[in-house]
Amino acid sequence: MDTINKFDIRTSIIEKVIDVFDMMLSMEVEPYDDVSQLTLDGDRVVGSVSFAGEVIGIVNIYVSEPFSRIITASMLGMEVAEIEGEEEVKDVLGEVTNMIGGKLKSDFSDAGLSCVLSTPSITSGTDFKIESMNMARYERFAFRYQEHTVFVETGIKLNAHTGADVHDLVAETEKQPGPIDVDLIKTMDIRASIADKVIDVFNMMLSMEVEKCDAVLESVSNDPRMVTSVNFSGEAMGIINIQVSDSFAGLMTASMLGMEVEEIEGEEDIKDVLGEVSNMIGGKLKSDFSDAGLSCVLSTPSITSGTDFKIESLNMDRHEQFSFRYKDHAVTVEVAVKMENLAKYADESHPSEVTETLKTIEVPAQEEAEEVPRPLETIEDAPQEEAEEVPLPLKTIEDVPHEKPPAATKTLKTTKEPDQKKSIEVTKHTGIGSGLDFLLDIPLEMSIELGRTKMSIDELLHLGDGSVVELTALEREPVDILIGEKLIARGEVVIEDGKYGIRITEIMSRMERIKSLS
Repeated sequence: MDTINKFDIRTSIIEKVIDVFDMMLSMEVEPYDDVSQLTLDGDRVVGSVSFAGEVIGIVNIYVSEPFSRIITASMLGMEVAEIEGEEEVKDVLGEVTNMIGGKLKSDFSDAGLSCVLSTPSITSGTDFKIESMNMARYERFAFRYQEHTVFVETGIKLNAHTGADVHDLVAETEKQPGPIDVDLIKTMDIRASIADKVIDVFNMMLSMEVEKCDAVLESVSNDPRMVTSVNFSGEAMGIINIQVSDSFAGLMTASMLGMEVEEIEGEEDIKDVLGEVSNMIGGKLKSDFSDAGLSCVLSTPSITSGTDFKIESLNMDRHEQFSFRYKDHAVTVEVAVKMENLAKYADESHPSEVTETLKTIEVPAQEEAEEVPRPLETIEDAPQEEAEEVPLPLKTIEDVPHEKPPAATKTLKTTKEPDQKKSIEVTKHTGIGSGLDFLLDIPLEMSIELGRTKMSIDELLHLGDGSVVELTALEREPVDILIGEKLIARGEVVIEDGKYGIRITEIMSRMERIKSLS
């Protein structure tokens, strides 16, 4: 507890919010000391991310709906009127929330407290309040940009089950997984598993016999309601939301505590009961993933209450929604799971892959000065014709292991000075801002995956000097171009005079490259 009380949340959050808005959005936000003087009315959008492990908590970032669109336009280098839909707004606010939450996670790690982050969720509407349950510390910060306000809320506490077991579990989620039961993952019936657990919990804990409905029961927009949410993070990622009306939440609490509804003294008892229900149901899904060989940890529950709001989890691959009925009351359960990691782990449980990767790209000197606009930081989708006119020759494979990758330098024009190689200048897109200038001289390693193949462990053990490994990629087939293991472009293999090169054919979109930063 002493570690949590001494932890400097204020400095961590303020520095990161200022950095993110400056570097990623070209906005100079200023902290506002008297938070009580600022309000955020009307349509609001909130990005939330939870962390779980030895320390548990949540980070919520509140902005007005108009300001969320300004933020999106600034990050994507466009005008507000050019934003086509809400998905871009949600993605950008989710990335901003990820970066700020990631800073807090990193600082906890530096303090010796291991934790993992959930995927972001977005809450939008005009009338709602988000509370994280039973936090030891709660902090709220305000920032101003011109006439716009940004609120950042954080709640944290130590895990009641602190110890080697929690530390080891968090460590497990951040390293290569062990044996994965691929068949169990593929056949996992999340819908049936959660439905059975909901019925069991209401029957055993609340003495209520709920019945599953064939159709999803929609809530009335102005009906006061509560949604309790719990995230699971690690090798398996996702969220469970359980929605009930305020009146039914009171009935559930009275039933669990063995009292009449009128005897309930305040909302805290109601929130505690809803939190326990969501914990038990979330624990069921966590157990199912654990049986399949995927470690994950649960966040502490949060409660969203109000009359007009919607909660959405970002970048989920699987989404289930179903309802239950108890007399005249409805319970709606949403389960969202991110499956992309599961697919990767499933592949890794099969015979191993051998990947041949070229690590060095060198741009030789040219006799005549020419301008080659090829920025790395903010590459826009370049026309195919221009990309094909500037192939990037590589050294032969034999030469590659003997040289270190050259540092990316900072010019875009060829100089005529003798015995000098062409230097490369990385120009900034106006949507990023001057805050990135200090990054432009940082050396980056560019890798091109030439090809890959699969072989059994026995075949791998029999490789030796002179062995030939056949790769699937052939001349002119697309290959991935990576910076620090992040995909930034694709190209095709070309062979000229016995030397290999890559001709760029596709640049990843700006949004895809921004996501790779988190």
